[in-house]
Amino acid sequence: MPMRDARQWLIFSFICLMPFQDTILQITPLQRLGSSFAVLPLMLLIFLEIAQRLIRLDLVFPRFLVVMAVYAVLISLMGIVVFGPGTGGLGLAWQAVKLAIDSMLVLYVIFGIDYSDRRLVGLAVQIAFFITIMGILVNDFTIFGLSGLTNSAVFHQTIVLDVYDNRWRGLTKEPSVLAPLLMGMGLLCAHFAVEGWMKKTYWFLALILTALGGSKGGIICMLLILLFIFMLRAKASLLQAVALVLLISPIAYLAVNFLLPQFGADALRASNSIATRLTMQIVAGLILIHYPLGIGFGAMFPAIGKFLSQGMSVAQSLVPFPLSFEEVTQYLTDPQDAGAKSLAANFVIYFGFPFVICAFIACFRLTRQLYRLGFVALLACVLFMLFQLCTSVDSLAYYNIYLPFGIAVYEIRRHANSTGNA
Repeated sequence: MPMRDARQWLIFSFICLMPFQDTILQITPLQRLGSSFAVLPLMLLIFLEIAQRLIRLDLVFPRFLVVMAVYAVLISLMGIVVFGPGTGGLGLAWQAVKLAIDSMLVLYVIFGIDYSDRRLVGLAVQIAFFITIMGILVNDFTIFGLSGLTNSAVFHQTIVLDVYDNRWRGLTKEPSVLAPLLMGMGLLCAHFAVEGWMKKTYWFLALILTALGGSKGGIICMLLILLFIFMLRAKASLLQAVALVLLISPIAYLAVNFLLPQFGADALRASNSIATRLTMQIVAGLILIHYPLGIGFGAMFPAIGKFLSQGMSVAQSLVPFPLSFEEVTQYLTDPQDAGAKSLAANFVIYFGFPFVICAFIACFRLTRQLYRLGFVALLACVLFMLFQLCTSVDSLAYYNIYLPFGIAVYEIRRHANSTGNA
């Protein structure tokens, strides 16, 4: 019983600490894992899980996790062999180990944490949403005169260099990171709310705060969610709604970004952003074509370097105005930050068509089950995170992105068990 009590407190702390996403832990050996204070209770949860399994001699894991692990190891070894044991001073094997650990933490958030205490989880989500809002008020509106505290190295490791960017970032790195935190926690609060008026209040707060936050990616994903909900309310089938949103999403995203260079002072910055994202998506496609099974966790940096020039040429041929490849060309000499600019595209590079097929099937089944169970807010939250993962989010360290998936998996299991017992 004490171990279970400790686990529940750690789950509660894990969720409550999610709004702190640019913390001093990044300068510790945790590095990118230290983006959020939430990693500390998460790691303790995993240690408890390991200890409990060792005590019970329970070393049995779900078959799909074993298959995924074996495939990841084999493909990563293949990538290291193909691209060499190291490139540009980077140890490919060590890079693979770090990405594997990051991915295992995310898988534990989705499949390993016990979200059965709805009262505790619901309260933690509300507290996290409140902390997120207070972070905006204190850090961006400087109320209570505490902005000096929130902008200290403890809570912020990222310096805002653009003095003309007055968008909110709260306790996160930047507006694009704040948007999924606002929308996600708001919709999760709506999911756990009992009273109808409270559900509507949380929906309103999530939508209005995400819109006012100013993140282009967040606003586009929010509008896609509203379109999706409208389609469902209009009695369209789930398949029709998903198909329409999937069709419109890339068009809307590219249209907004392509129009930005027409607006004076933002032209160079917008062109740079377009060039980076478009080029890296093309590079991901080129890697997929040449390595349909993927290249594993360790070899992404040298693979990007191999196809980067071709990707820039293709990107420039697709748009009618000159693109600025200033950021992209830095990846040739400093590949530390190289990536496809979305986590979905990164994993396409890692594991190729098997990932694409399995991810599509899993996500469709998840959304279909949530739709059938009538969890509208949770369904909207999961879809919002999916859109973010496919467009702008490329970090495994922001656990608020993966929390809705974990809660959704639990809700589906709970309903299946209650139906089976009945």
